[in-house]
Amino acid sequence: MRIDFSDIAKFLFFILLLFSAQVFSPNFTTDADLTAQLLAGGIIRDGSANILARYLVILIAIFSSYIFFIRQRQSYQYLIKEAAPLLLLTSFLLLSCLWASNEIASIVKLSKHILLFISIVFFARTLANCDIEKILFKVSLIVLSVAIVSLFFDFSWSGLGFKSIHGHKNSAGMIYAVLLIYALCMCKKSTLLKYVPIALAFTVLIILSKSKTSLALVLYIFMLTRVFRDKISPVTLAIMVTFPFFIMFIITLIFSDFFIYHGYDFTGRVMIWDFVILVTEKHLFTGYGFASFWNMGEEGVNYLQGGSYYEFIRNINQAHNSYLDIYVFSGLIGILIFLIYLVSFFKKLSRLDITGGRLDYFYLVLFCFSVTHSLMESTLFRGSNLIWVLFLFIYFTLIFRKKNEKSTTSS
Repeated sequence: MRIDFSDIAKFLFFILLLFSAQVFSPNFTTDADLTAQLLAGGIIRDGSANILARYLVILIAIFSSYIFFIRQRQSYQYLIKEAAPLLLLTSFLLLSCLWASNEIASIVKLSKHILLFISIVFFARTLANCDIEKILFKVSLIVLSVAIVSLFFDFSWSGLGFKSIHGHKNSAGMIYAVLLIYALCMCKKSTLLKYVPIALAFTVLIILSKSKTSLALVLYIFMLTRVFRDKISPVTLAIMVTFPFFIMFIITLIFSDFFIYHGYDFTGRVMIWDFVILVTEKHLFTGYGFASFWNMGEEGVNYLQGGSYYEFIRNINQAHNSYLDIYVFSGLIGILIFLIYLVSFFKKLSRLDITGGRLDYFYLVLFCFSVTHSLMESTLFRGSNLIWVLFLFIYFTLIFRKKNEKSTTSS
């Protein structure tokens, strides 16, 4: 009896996406619970993960390792060359664990990312486009169903907005935004009845979560790419969409005092960014070591030094900016390598057929959303959140698509 690994891959990828959407790790904490925790002097931690879910990812990675690295050795050799920037970054982050405040904890956290890479490589190499569309559709229905049911429970609501089972309204808004992008990109005349209700439902959920940034980004990126996707290349379009946001971010950093003084601090984000840049000057080139800054309890740098800047910084667990978080734990060397990886990703977008392929169009829009959304939230190289999982999946998918195209041309 021959085992169909594609069927196994479809099931495991479906499970991984549900895990990254926090369906298997619900957070039922209420505002009253958080207030009590703060009054007791506790640190607010990311409640999105649990032991069962982590073991699940490990099992998926072990199985993926066997299939990919033992049965597909040629692909493994090709992967080393094509994914060199990401491998180089991972190697440097592994090295940074040597100067982390807790070396073992940093190595364990980084190993989870490596296991995630292995899993996603297997899925990107195995799954067909039609399988991916079906899986994303099922995930959308499940997340939507969970959100609708949770509307009637107190734990789903906070003073900031609707958070369902996702712990924070920003996490909920991010997940709903990704699935809204999927529904919008899948729409065509023959599928309007299938996807428009889903798109409308996720739009309402984003509004309830008060995730204004996520909704604005989705609408801006979708409409702009929709207008220009037939006129310019995917790479040029991605640069045109994302570049203005990086310019705005740099301007905000340069004139942070002005923005803070006049109250344009993006709900405290500019204060956090200012703090991160100031304290990282002490470790300018190498950073503090992987996962060795936030969420370290009373030994964390943010807890020890944050109070002298802004008191609320002592109780947060991220910079609300992926690029600054990478900078704070890997310094200028790490962020430079990450930017090289990002540039290589931009170049790979040329493999997308955004005029004829709805899934390819989804990949482009999601890529643009991910790199811009990461200027306001920490999602890249952080846990197994939905953006990071799909971001990696797109990256490895384009790597193997290039391999397939070369094989087709040579034959």
